[in-house]
Amino acid sequence: MPSVAERILSEKVGEPVEAGETVYVEPDVIMLHDGSGATALRTLRELGVERVESPEKVVLIFDHSVPPSSVEAANRQNELLEFARRHGIEHVHVDEGVCHQVLVEEGYAEPGRVIFGGDSHTPTAGAVSALALGFGGTDMAFALIYGELWIRVPRTVRVHVEGELEEPATAKDLALTVVGELGAGYADYAVLEYTGLPERMPLGDRMCLCNLATEAGAKSAYVPPKEGPEELRPGDADEVIELDASEVEPVVSVPHRVDDVRPVGDVQGVEVTRVFVGSCTNGRYRDVKVFTEILEELDGPHPDVRIVVVPASHRVLERMTETGLTLKLIRMGVMIAPPGCGPCLGEHLGVLGDDDVCVSTANRNFPGRMGSRRAEIYLASPVTAAVAAAEGELVDPQDVLG
Repeated sequence: MPSVAERILSEKVGEPVEAGETVYVEPDVIMLHDGSGATALRTLRELGVERVESPEKVVLIFDHSVPPSSVEAANRQNELLEFARRHGIEHVHVDEGVCHQVLVEEGYAEPGRVIFGGDSHTPTAGAVSALALGFGGTDMAFALIYGELWIRVPRTVRVHVEGELEEPATAKDLALTVVGELGAGYADYAVLEYTGLPERMPLGDRMCLCNLATEAGAKSAYVPPKEGPEELRPGDADEVIELDASEVEPVVSVPHRVDDVRPVGDVQGVEVTRVFVGSCTNGRYRDVKVFTEILEELDGPHPDVRIVVVPASHRVLERMTETGLTLKLIRMGVMIAPPGCGPCLGEHLGVLGDDDVCVSTANRNFPGRMGSRRAEIYLASPVTAAVAAAEGELVDPQDVLG
């Protein structure tokens, strides 16, 4: 049976397609944020084109610089808002959260839908069994003009996970383990399809897995629905990789490569100055709840560690406030920033200085990603981040938590 990606795209194209073919595809959703949207708008102006083929499919989300961090950022966003008004684009979400979180929360991402997003981590929507592919802002300009793009039908690399995760290991540790074992380019222009344990995981954990698939080079990621139509169930795969979840332990990606993944115990003792909890990878309620509970259990933050928590959306922040997490974090001296990308892309709300060492729950640790090129970023789960925040250094959670 053809792969899920082949079946979904065959339905869109109107005839059978196979991995490796180049086809024109009309997506169900065209997503732009304030970064890729500005690039797309600039491209349209350079081409002398002012046209939106399918405004009803366009979703515009401001998340990269919210609130605007500069006059330039404010002007870009104002221009995009005027563009949306002029062309009848009604699906506009300003300052509501990270684009990938909003796509899922607001129901734009649904099983079987094809999503073209102006962001490399668009595959996050595969957590709800959508086929979501990321593009650059220039490509997205042509998606606006024509309502379609040509793509190469991606091959499928299946990661089948048996067993269960054993605490304190988390979905983030599983996701990083996969990236570490595959390497940064292994799944280049492939769909990374997760089966087995991931099919039973909570939505936030599935989003974490699909989000980090990008760091293995994947064009898209996919978790089959637990219950759903047969056409969305797994079919053929070009390659199958098997993992045992019970063997996954707390890990970190060490500077400056996401795929340089090591057990936390191997870097034990590295002093930490900053901790960031948030992003499209780990900014959901459950992530913040686990972080808060462990920080409380360990008697609060180390005095030399500055902590920023950025909820992935307003809905997450609202639930944090309703359940008392926000107040607990504030009383422990933690900075709560507005929902959005925060310092993940190094623009504002907690950028790193030259000598900072940050434990981040985000998805990239390249030089300069969060500020100074001299800063060091260790990618980790909210559990490992909480232990580091309390101890002032990287410590294996298995040695600290009961």
